[in-house]
Amino acid sequence: MSNSTNLVVSTLCASAVAVVAALSFAPSTPAPAAPDPATNSIALERQLGELTERLAGLERELAARDAPVAARSAADVPTRADVERWVAEAVARRGDELGVAEAVGAAPFEIDRAVVELLEVGVNGGEAAIAIWARAREAGKVEELIAAFERRADADPRSADARADVGDAYVQAIIGAGDMLTQSLYGRKADDAYSRALELDPTHWRARFSKATGLTFWPDYLGKKPEAIEHFEILARQQEGSQPRPEFRATWIMLGNLYMQQGKEAEARSAWERGLAQFPNDPELSGKLGR
Repeated sequence: MSNSTNLVVSTLCASAVAVVAALSFAPSTPAPAAPDPATNSIALERQLGELTERLAGLERELAARDAPVAARSAADVPTRADVERWVAEAVARRGDELGVAEAVGAAPFEIDRAVVELLEVGVNGGEAAIAIWARAREAGKVEELIAAFERRADADPRSADARADVGDAYVQAIIGAGDMLTQSLYGRKADDAYSRALELDPTHWRARFSKATGLTFWPDYLGKKPEAIEHFEILARQQEGSQPRPEFRATWIMLGNLYMQQGKEAEARSAWERGLAQFPNDPELSGKLGR
């Protein structure tokens, strides 16, 4: 799946979640399990018991020997205290090993590294981005990750891209949000970020498409569909004046669908015809027109 298709699909999915339900993602490959400390403690206790029995046998053997041997220096013979000290040291060493193993099995989530990785694949860029955001949720770092994108945009106040990235971050945060109130909050913040990006650059395709898509999922009684159509119409006019890009086709399809939902068949067919002029071999646009 191309990056442009990933963007469209991710935007559609996350926008729907913002209005209807929360989704959650599990990592595709579980982290290796760290050794069980309880199991190792049991093994060490068993070893201590065995050593204690051996010590008792040694003491009985020494008692039965002749006087010269019994008179040897106590320093030459392991005592119970010596054995217990050795076992305690072994337990401590084993505990250190377990701590290292646990650290390897659950590496800490690094915000700065995650930001770099997300910028490489697209903050809202499909499966790769979803996996990174899933790790952030597991580590309880979603808010910190969003804050990092906010700081990045604040540090470059003239960058529409950076502000649109903030919107994409909130869209991804919607996925897996625990309640409708949080989803609604993130949805409003995403919409605001896209609006601010468009203030900086009215031709910013990603910001306008994401904003328009989010508006289509609001309940009908809130009257957001006309605003969504307005944004898609702006995108359509901008697209007609530029070289076609793969992601442009989604604008035509969604614009036509919105018109059809409102019973405006002529406007819907016009949108799909305009799209087909840019993408003459697109099977979905052709199918919409019954060709």
